[in-house]
Amino acid sequence: MIIGSRRIGKTTLIKQFIKRLLQNGVPKEDIFYLALDHPALSNFSISEHLRNVRKIFMHEREKKLLLFFDEIQESPNWEIELKNIYDLENLKIFCTGSTSSLIQGQGGRLTGRQIITPLYPLSFDEFLLFHGDKPSLSEDYKYEKLMEEYLEVGGYPEQVLHPSIEYMSNLLDDILARDLIRLYPIKKAFILKDLLRLIAASVGSRTSFNKLGKVLG
Repeated sequence: MIIGSRRIGKTTLIKQFIKRLLQNGVPKEDIFYLALDHPALSNFSISEHLRNVRKIFMHEREKKLLLFFDEIQESPNWEIELKNIYDLENLKIFCTGSTSSLIQGQGGRLTGRQIITPLYPLSFDEFLLFHGDKPSLSEDYKYEKLMEEYLEVGGYPEQVLHPSIEYMSNLLDDILARDLIRLYPIKKAFILKDLLRLIAASVGSRTSFNKLGKVLG
């Protein structure tokens, strides 16, 4: 199970892995990928998805199936469903999930059946690789400039390749609307968004809960 923030590269990684399986000779009819955050798929249980795959593609139950579930937390009762099909079916299951605390909090039923692999934003070394060759040690002035850019842009791959304020704003909205509000009983999400922006703008300066409260009203 690969867990990490939204748009960190989980889907790209899992599709690269599928491509590698195909190159290594795994039959394509034994591999199925489902993006569970798609509106047409999110309301179905894992068991229903499995039955549909077996039926539509006439995949025999005795034959091993490699299932890839992207954004597993979007499926209802996913942890119970995964446990049941893992115990009863001839499967190898690969999942991604965007909400680390949600995945780790609900994954207790899968103890002994899962390997969790966290995926983090790009490190500074990886950031440099995205920019091409690393500067030589004698070009320390370039490192300083690149570090400033890294601290400003961050480690999201798409943002590193194509910096955009709109992209980061949309990402923040996505995380607030689909992750944090699901985990916590937040009634006024717009205040949380303003709080995050205020804290980001205050980096490097002192602040306090009282000051933040006054600014936010």
